[in-house]
Amino acid sequence: MKKILLSFCIVILIASVLSSAIPASAEENLYEYALFGDLLYTVNFNGDSYYSPASTSGSLTVTPDSQDSTKAVIQANTNNAQNRWGGEITGLPLGINNAYTITWTETRNDNVDGAIGIYADNVYGSYGYLVKHKLMYNGSNIGSHDYITYTNKSILAAATACDGTPQSFAMEVNAQDKTIKLYISDYNNVWQLLDQSTAGEIMSFATSNLGIYLYVYYSGKPITLSAVNIYKGLTISGEILQELEETTAPDTTTPPDTTAKVTTATPQTTKKVETTKTPETTTAAGTTVITESKTGCGKSSILIGFAQSITIIGGSILFIAIKKKF
Repeated sequence: MKKILLSFCIVILIASVLSSAIPASAEENLYEYALFGDLLYTVNFNGDSYYSPASTSGSLTVTPDSQDSTKAVIQANTNNAQNRWGGEITGLPLGINNAYTITWTETRNDNVDGAIGIYADNVYGSYGYLVKHKLMYNGSNIGSHDYITYTNKSILAAATACDGTPQSFAMEVNAQDKTIKLYISDYNNVWQLLDQSTAGEIMSFATSNLGIYLYVYYSGKPITLSAVNIYKGLTISGEILQELEETTAPDTTTPPDTTAKVTTATPQTTKKVETTKTPETTTAAGTTVITESKTGCGKSSILIGFAQSITIIGGSILFIAIKKKF
């Protein structure tokens, strides 16, 4: 009996050591063990354990739908101002081996053409109206990237009036090359490339994790934002990152000046989209990604659960054995 008790004590001790040795933060990496195209996170406008949005400048009112917290009405309270709201998402690092596709839906009602910006790090993102969008650096363009009017690119948009018809957009964020691509889903539910930054235009992202930040400049023009989903990888272009070795962590202690205008050189206008990948104009908006949701349940969380299970079972058996002895 003494040998049995001793054996169980050793098992419990090992399990406890394993449980304490695995850092809790390992559970929070939603990216690492996900597959290409997996749904990593859907924005909860009420906030949750991964996303704690807050006002970062100006005054922006975000009113989540009472029945669906993935949908909200966005409206600025201060006119002609950089009204910003949002935050980083825990577990979605912006490292050299990370890439994401963000998709979202904008809905405009009552003939009010409100404009809204969606940013990946509160500095770089997109901004636009019913008929046009552009790439953004803070409150200005990225380099010479101006508004892209859909009809000028022969794109038939899903919505042609502010009558409650939703429009779907997507942004690929390549943290390795530090580039972003902006897409719109056309009338036939096919992703169409609107614009893309080039290497060197974005020197660094301002946050260590991918975030969702909202930007509205004009007040009195509410817009409904919904279904903000984040997927692993560049799921529309189909580009696969080459794995690189991380040498030093990116410097995120000094974010870019949020008031200065960008001074990067004019991008080459002759550069073509790579033709070795699936063309963006033939990718169905509803079938580019796998819709399996991830909640950060990786190898480390399995080990923690295993260690805790051993501890509980071993402790129970030990208790029973001692009880019988005495």
